[in-house]
Parts: sequence; structure tokens; C-alpha cells
Amino acid sequence: MTNNMSLIEAFNATSNKYPGNAAVIENDRTYTFLELKVASDKFASGLLKQGIEKGDRVALYCINSIEFAIAYMGIVKSGAVVVPINLLQKASEIVYVMNNAGVKGVIYHETFKTNVDSICIRFDAEKSTQWKQLLDNDGLLPDMKIDIKNDLVAILYTSGTTGKPKGAMLTHQNLVSNTASVFQAMKWRAGV
Repeated sequence: MTNNMSLIEAFNATSNKYPGNAAVIENDRTYTFLELKVASDKFASGLLKQGIEKGDRVALYCINSIEFAIAYMGIVKSGAVVVPINLLQKASEIVYVMNNAGVKGVIYHETFKTNVDSICIRFDAEKSTQWKQLLDNDGLLPDMKIDIKNDLVAILYTSGTTGKPKGAMLTHQNLVSNTASVFQAMKWRAGV
């Protein structure tokens, strides 16, 4: 992995090199890199068909799961910016984060439906849990031009314990560099 790649390119390169390796393990479920690549491509295509455009901010309100990984990479591959929602935040804090980030849509886990219904009354955003609908396509994506130094991939918010939450804006280069640094520092090697 080099720092001259977008997160999309880095993920796809890893998926092509290690298609059968486990990418995400959740309890008794495992998704290989190939399965995650195919599902996230379809998710991205579904988002684009729903009107998400490059640079749009999409909130991701989901438990730590395979679905989180699919949605996260799908949002990234659509060219949009992921705004992960802290599961411990109150509805008022989530509304603040979504307004501050300029969120256009919300992808959420069914567990949070009641909370999302309450939030979306106070915030004008599209919401979706229609996983099957978003995944029901050929997964073909348009060629996405990414400026790795300037295009955002995620906005991560602080918990706001000393005031309003603050958003850290991360570019593709930030996340790829961080991943490469951790890989090197931990002396990880490719698994089987």
C-alpha cells in the first residue's frame, strides 16, 4: 500500500491480492475481501442510484458489524464522505453532528429506527435501511476521480464532553497513510 492511492484503490488492491482472506469477522460470520468488495461495490452503486453524489456527507449509524463495513466502504466508493455516528450520543447531539457536517442522508441499523425517526423529524435528510434495495444491482461503478490530498473520505466527531462535538476531516491520503503506519508499527504481515 502506498500513500499515493485513494482508500478505494488501496481497498481494491488488497481485495484483488487476497480475495479469499477474511476481511471482517463477526461472531460466526466471516466476509472475505472478495465478498466485501462485491457487496460494497453494489452498495455504492445503490447509493449513486438514490442520488448520492461525490462529496455528499452520509451519516452511518450502525452497530459494529459486517453491515457497517459494507456500508462504510460503499459510501466511500460512491465518492461520498462517511460521518460515523457515535452510538453513545443523545439524539440532540446526533442532530448537531448531522447539521454541522451537512449530512444529506442517513444509513442506519434497524436497532436505531426509533431514534432515527425522532432525529429525522428535526433534520432534513434521507434515511435508509433498505439493504436489499441498495444491494440489488450489478455493482458497476463509474470511474471516480479522487484527489487523495483534498477529497474527504470521513468526518470523525469527538464526543463533545467539554463542549459541542468537533469534526476531524480526513482525506483519502490521511486514512491510507494511517493504515500504512499502523501496519508497519505493529509489524503485521499478510495472513492466509
